[in-house]
Amino acid sequence: MEFDMGERKKFNDLADAIEYAKEMGFTDINQKKSDHEILDITKSCDIIDVYNFEQGTNPGDEATLYLIRCEDGNPYFIALSFGMYQDPDKADWVDILERKRS
Repeated sequence: MEFDMGERKKFNDLADAIEYAKEMGFTDINQKKSDHEILDITKSCDIIDVYNFEQGTNPGDEATLYLIRCEDGNPYFIALSFGMYQDPDKADWVDILERKRS
């Protein structure tokens, strides 16, 4: 399945971007799979688009939304925060995706 994201969207914040992703048919990968399944599935996924959010001076407000397409035919998203709020498992999944991208 191909996803035409059309013109690059601009969002006010991460919540708006996630809402748009859901409207486009993307599912939070954390709601569909266990950590082990996610690690396996990300090996067969590609990043479609990336949105970065930096909200002022509070590092806790910084996040990135990854829209991904996987071989299982489903579109997923991963929201990853920065710094001390970062989930190490999500960071590992994104590292796998980024390495494939470069």
